Amino acid sequence: FGCIHCLGAYLGWTDVLSRFESEFENLRQVSRLTDDPYFLALYSGALFNVGKEQKAQKVSERVEAAKILNLSCDWCLIIYHKLIGQSLLLETTSLCIVNWLNQDASHFSPQIDLGIKFLLSSIKDGGRFGSTQSTVLTLKALVRYSQIYQGIKGSGKISLYVNDLKVHSIPYSDELTN
Repeated sequence: FGCIHCLGAYLGWTDVLSRFESEFENLRQVSRLTDDPYFLALYSGALFNVGKEQKAQKVSERVEAAKILNLSCDWCLIIYHKLIGQSLLLETTSLCIVNWLNQDASHFSPQIDLGIKFLLSSIKDGGRFGSTQSTVLTLKALVRYSQIYQGIKGSGKISLYVNDLKVHSIPYSDELTN
């Protein structure tokens, strides 16, 4: 789970701890001592899940302010990837994206866009994104993103390829989708 305290934060994020205020107090104390983006993303999501939206957003802003997920910098991404590994980077990015979308999509829009770009560039053969957990969390982030930003804008063509052979194309445009 990334760090020793992440299990409690993960349980909070999944809403298991919603009735245990003392555990949230422990997580709050740990959050003051760490800049671990994985822990902070879990903790922020846990706060959001129990209706503490303002506190959740403040924690999410710490992750944003730290520029830990500065995915616009290829060098930063390579260094960060080597430090924590691809699966943990995908999980952290996915958790942050879900939080940002749930808390204030317009405020966190630049980070959301960078994160989605990173997730989509990380797809592997067979549609997976790494470990099972990183794949599940990545798909959760992509689904939440598609729920918030519905529809395709503009015009173009979607093509289906099988073994590098184009088997079908479908044109789309704003006029066709309305």
